[in-house]
Amino acid sequence: MRRVNELRTTAEELGIRSICARDAGEAWVHGELGMHHYLALVFHDQPAEPHHALDKTRISKLWIREINSDKTVLHYERGWVVYPVSYGATHLLFRLAHDLANVVFPRLEAVVRD
Repeated sequence: MRRVNELRTTAEELGIRSICARDAGEAWVHGELGMHHYLALVFHDQPAEPHHALDKTRISKLWIREINSDKTVLHYERGWVVYPVSYGATHLLFRLAHDLANVVFPRLEAVVRD
């Protein structure tokens, strides 16, 4: 389990630059990590329709592009538009899939209180 201060560290580790919450329990997240920019639409809860999210994550849409070349190296929009084309894109995908929604929508049961 993570402590409150570790949630902030994780947000920094994910390179989150901005979070724009929407009415329906969704948020757009923009970040920069390594040599990549990313933009993701993340759900607070698992969507009722499985095809609205990437596998079993709460990520509905995800764009990743290389900073140097401005090339899109991954694009998921409720289905694959561009499959990951590099190791860096695949690595970032797994990292975001594992942590992004929990950082954006921290759940009280995941926070250990002293």
